[in-house]
Amino acid sequence: MRNKNLKGLPLIGKGCHGKVYRLDENRCIKICKHAKDMQMEYRVLKHASGYPQFPKVYECKDRYMIREYIDGQNIQDYIKENGFDNNLARELTELINVFIKLKFTRIDIRMQEVFVTRDHKIRIVDTTRYLDKRSSYPRKMLKTLKRLRCYKQYMKFLKENSPKLYKFWNKRPSSRSFF
Repeated sequence: MRNKNLKGLPLIGKGCHGKVYRLDENRCIKICKHAKDMQMEYRVLKHASGYPQFPKVYECKDRYMIREYIDGQNIQDYIKENGFDNNLARELTELINVFIKLKFTRIDIRMQEVFVTRDHKIRIVDTTRYLDKRSSYPRKMLKTLKRLRCYKQYMKFLKENSPKLYKFWNKRPSSRSFF
């Protein structure tokens, strides 16, 4: 896909790997700076195919991918406006459980990549590094929840609903793996 074909498309996101443009109400296109980054992301999305937390991929070639557009609000902004409740805690925990089920080597979710849809479901939009980096403890996610002042509420939810995760995460992270 050449840059001239992108003229007039709204830019909806950019990061260290590339830019994302909206194609229509259901699709967007991500253009990566390097083909290897695109292939890593495609590998993760192909691996997670069928799980509702991940966008569907329609086409992937070289440095671009056409995929499902996720219509939602960044989770950090959502929490600031709407607060944090058990439904959101359940959705975050389910996302972590899917990561574990898929045997992702990195379960430390960057909250900038998580969106809440109109039906209050969580979707993740950038999945490039979940099979090549290692982290069995969600340090970034929990740090963000602390900053947003909902960490204690989330840990209470885990204690009551996912005691195994609660026990593991309530300890100081160590070299031991959860898996």
